Amino acid sequence: MCMSKFYSAYVHEFEDKSLLLVITEHTKIEPKNIEDCREFIWAPRIESIKRPVHHIALQGVITTIHNNSGLVKRCDKCKSILYDSCPNKCNEGWGWDLRVSSRLYDDFS
Repeated sequence: MCMSKFYSAYVHEFEDKSLLLVITEHTKIEPKNIEDCREFIWAPRIESIKRPVHHIALQGVITTIHNNSGLVKRCDKCKSILYDSCPNKCNEGWGWDLRVSSRLYDDFS
């Protein structure tokens, strides 16, 4: 079985408590060939992680990649996604970023 380990990814929680795993150009994805997925069982579960979160490693299986994934413009200062202008009024410039919107499954029980 092949699984992946993610470094420098983060989780965003929406108002409805759904979660988004955000992967950028700084994310390192390390494929792992494993025979037993028990080494990837992780507690606590994603839904119990306190927000905001910085520098966290998550393990699981990406079961869905949503169609809103792709290249986005990000503010160079606050890293918000830009549509017309920065929602925080930074006006510090922008850069392209790869956004992957996906569902991460971490329940192996």
